[in-house]
Amino acid sequence: MEISLIKIYQQYGVPPNLAKHMITVAALGEIIFSHWTGVKIDQKRLVTILLLHDIGNLVKFELDSESSNEMLQNSLPSLSQLKKPFEYWLKKQKQMIDKYTKNADLANLTIIKELGFSSDITDLMNDHSFESLENHLELPRWEKKLIFYCDLRVTPHGLASINARIQDLRERYHHRDQNWTDKKTFHKWLGSSLKLEKQIDQHTNISLNQIQPSDLTPIINNLVEYTIEII
Repeated sequence: MEISLIKIYQQYGVPPNLAKHMITVAALGEIIFSHWTGVKIDQKRLVTILLLHDIGNLVKFELDSESSNEMLQNSLPSLSQLKKPFEYWLKKQKQMIDKYTKNADLANLTIIKELGFSSDITDLMNDHSFESLENHLELPRWEKKLIFYCDLRVTPHGLASINARIQDLRERYHHRDQNWTDKKTFHKWLGSSLKLEKQIDQHTNISLNQIQPSDLTPIINNLVEYTIEII
């Protein structure tokens, strides 16, 4: 079965800024995959996961904050059909929370299962947290590492360095999760993220830090029209 990406985004109440984030993450994945020299990976499967990895994140948005309200308008021109009044997103968020709870990780996995994806896909989306990152570093599961890394390089404003991304997460979530205010934990997560980048860098024929936002633009424009195959 095939379904357009935008139709899925509309069906599950994906705000324009969240859609932009997931498409940008997938575009970065496409670039890395095109320069990948490591073990064979399923590029189509990974691009699909990257395009959907945060699909249920509306449940955790703080829509009453100034930054969230501003970012709801942070969209690509080709995603203009996802822009809605603020009241729409408040209503949609309540519907999503009622159905999937406020746990974004649970919402993401539930939606992926609901769409009909196989257990291989849901397994790759499991344990997508900093607490499990150190375990991933020790295992040769490159698909899982690539999914984690691509997400680590994109802030709500676009492509960023690992340092900038981790700092961005700290600023946005320190009031929700005390781990972000603990210096030891913060530096541990930063160190693990940089180690992940080094591991992936060793299996590409380009330097990951040389990738520029402009390199992503044509890929992003193509991915907006992407058709998802339920696998």
